[in-house]
Amino acid sequence: MEPTKIMVIDDHLDWLHNVRSRIQAVSDLRCIPLPSYKNVVRQAIRFAPAVIVFNGALEECYAPMRELKGNYLTKDIPMVVLTDEYDEDSKIKAYTYGCIDFIVDPKESDDLVDRLRSYGCLGLIDVKLKRLIREGSKVS
Repeated sequence: MEPTKIMVIDDHLDWLHNVRSRIQAVSDLRCIPLPSYKNVVRQAIRFAPAVIVFNGALEECYAPMRELKGNYLTKDIPMVVLTDEYDEDSKIKAYTYGCIDFIVDPKESDDLVDRLRSYGCLGLIDVKLKRLIREGSKVS
């Protein structure tokens, strides 16, 4: 069985390498690191991740999140925000743009990996259910 793909976006290459190593060392997840938010929709279509993780300045995350939710091929991919910034308005804004979880300063890699695995499974189940519904409506 192919590992669940998690796309992680951050412009800090050291952090990307670190999180990729942590995710793949303790789980059956495959981390797809992206060093920028540029062309995020095209990359999401190309790699078909089960979850997209945004890390970094929150203001930089909002536009790509809107783009992903606005594209019919990527709108159902769960999005998670990892940040060391926190205020209630930012959290509400992230949820408004389609974020399913807002994780402030994750310290425990096992907890983070477990959450990402759960979101990945939910994302894959959602895709399969929608495919079955489409196929069923074509048969009727």
